[in-house]
Formats: sequence, structure tokens, C-alpha cells
Amino acid sequence: HWNYFGIDEALGPVALSLRREKLEEEKERGQQYNYRIIFRTSELTTLRGAILEDAVPSTSKHGTTRGVPIKDVLEYLLPELDLSCLRLALNTPKVTEQLMKLDEQGVGG
Repeated sequence: HWNYFGIDEALGPVALSLRREKLEEEKERGQQYNYRIIFRTSELTTLRGAILEDAVPSTSKHGTTRGVPIKDVLEYLLPELDLSCLRLALNTPKVTEQLMKLDEQGVGG
């Protein structure tokens, strides 16, 4: 999965995790993918959601193995977020640890 960090002018510091998952294959539809997203803001609001790849409006062609551009998924799900502020974080244990700490704060109050 991918982790992004950024400072949005309106929302302040934000962190975003995104994962593309393969769903059970259906005969009629063929292979489908799902995007799972966790979006955190400094206010410790955590939004969790999932969307079917087919549901994302995108100019790029569907059915590609790489899926729709992440940008299209995020623009659709989080229209209020300024995507240009996001930077891809390296998948290091430190990053994972920080995100888990954020999650704990959000849950524990």
C-alpha cells in the first residue's frame, strides 16, 4: 500500500494510506479491484472508506493491470483535499509506526 503525507492549506497536516485489493473473481464481471483508503487529519478525524475501481470516474482506460491513477481515486473520494500537497512516504517501519500512533490517538480520544 501507499502512504502519503502533506500539509493542506485548509485541512492542515494530513496523512493518507491507500491500498488496492483484488476482490473475489466473479464469472460475469471478471477480475475486480477495490481501493481501501484511510485519511487522517490533524484534528484526528479519521475517514475510512473503500471504493470499487469501476466506480471511479477516470479518463484512463479501465481494465489495465495497474488500475486507475491514484490521483483520480483521491480526487473522487476527497474533493476537498489539495492533492498537490501530498508527498509519497517511503514504506519504512518508522512511517508505519507514526501512522499507528495517529490511529491510537484517534481511537483512544
